[in-house]
Amino acid sequence: MAAVLNYTPPSTNPYDRLAEVDAPIKARSEIGGASLSADWDLGANALTSISAWRYWDWQPANDRDYTRLDILRQSANPVQQQQYSQELRIASTGNRTLEYTAGLYGYYQVLHGQNITEWGSDAAFWLVGTTVPADLLKGYVSQSSAVSTIRSYAGFGQLTWNISDTLHLTPGLRYTTENKTADYASQVSGGGVPANSTQTNAKLSIARPQAYNVDFDNSALTHDVALSWNAGDDALVYASTARGFKSGGINLAGLPLNTQNNPALERAVVSPERSTAYELGIKTQWLSRRVSANLALFNSDVRDFQANVVDTGPGALRGYLANIDHVRSRGAELDLLLAPVAGFSGYVRGAYTDAKYISFPNAPCPLELQASSTSVCDLSGAQLPGASRWSAAAGSEYRVATRHDGSFYAGVDASYRSSFYADASASKFLRIDGYTLVNLRAGFASNHGWEVFVLLRNALDQNTLLLLTPQSGNSGLISGQTGDPRNVQLTARYHLGN
Repeated sequence: MAAVLNYTPPSTNPYDRLAEVDAPIKARSEIGGASLSADWDLGANALTSISAWRYWDWQPANDRDYTRLDILRQSANPVQQQQYSQELRIASTGNRTLEYTAGLYGYYQVLHGQNITEWGSDAAFWLVGTTVPADLLKGYVSQSSAVSTIRSYAGFGQLTWNISDTLHLTPGLRYTTENKTADYASQVSGGGVPANSTQTNAKLSIARPQAYNVDFDNSALTHDVALSWNAGDDALVYASTARGFKSGGINLAGLPLNTQNNPALERAVVSPERSTAYELGIKTQWLSRRVSANLALFNSDVRDFQANVVDTGPGALRGYLANIDHVRSRGAELDLLLAPVAGFSGYVRGAYTDAKYISFPNAPCPLELQASSTSVCDLSGAQLPGASRWSAAAGSEYRVATRHDGSFYAGVDASYRSSFYADASASKFLRIDGYTLVNLRAGFASNHGWEVFVLLRNALDQNTLLLLTPQSGNSGLISGQTGDPRNVQLTARYHLGN
């Protein structure tokens, strides 16, 4: 036990890029597919058929505690998936006053998943504490299997009414109906023999047998409408609104436990997500079209927003998909582009995004509160995960033609994003600071299709974090991924068909 109590990670600085494991980490991913498209000219119309098939075979094996501790000896969740789709679309080709597209779409997916998780000799201390025997979870194994299917069908249509040479109205409708089914079952075995009900409950709080099946249908009529006006040869003003729909989901990796330490069966199905979006914008060109300036304002409201959360129930942390009552994202985007002038070109882009939970009263608490007596928190008003309030990018390139049938060029690109949360809980431990990245490039492009260039990525050697996540299956570890340090890439390529 002394070794367990005195454990320290190799470094608490993620930019040291030091890690340790006591089990193999590997993954194999195989992706493939085929598609067939056909077009028929019917005179005033064109008929298009697109048939597609894809498959995915994912075979991972991880040391999910990401330490040299014997907490999780193995954790693997292989997945095999196949999907088929068929689209049949007809579009007008000759009518300039009314242009239209209409079609039918069908989609089928089947997924098979398996999971095996085995806990080790250090698991009891780190996941439950000193109130149970140290070897209670040694050799404890959970095995599960899941099968799910999706059948989705849709009919859609969109037309553009060219009211005049400068005014255009584009409405569209789509009706979607989906059926989803799933069967999930898990069993547990092994581990120490509990001496009393407290120890039994401790084991079951880590993993317990679960079995459930679901079968449900979702349908929705969605729409979008856009109105655009050509305000002269160099300006376009537009406004649009859209009603969106994302069908309900299924939790297929086991369910969180309720206060009675039983699977929360009501969490098996996630409700459909429905959104309403508005956008108002203008696209302009200036100085003989050497400068383009575009501005857009947007607002999007989503009801029953689907997000991954981590529960605050007993035992090990568990991640699952859940609904958030109401979220909103609104803001503005500006885009400036300078066409080549005397060899120089450039761009500047910026965005302000206010993305937050409007209503999230019964949210799982952030990590810093999960050891307290508080079981749920009100995160209404908190920032949405992955959404930076400010973001910007700028770059410039100078290109000069040579006598050798090509051109030399050099450029710089910079991007910035402000701080953001990496998790739905808005935990202070899962907040990623803002950062700026700068890349430099230089090369030669031949007029005959070949090109050679060198790229200095992250030229300022800025430390960055791309993601952070509380690791499911333990009660303290936060794992993450760092961005690449400064590095140099040399690329040579040739474009066929030149």
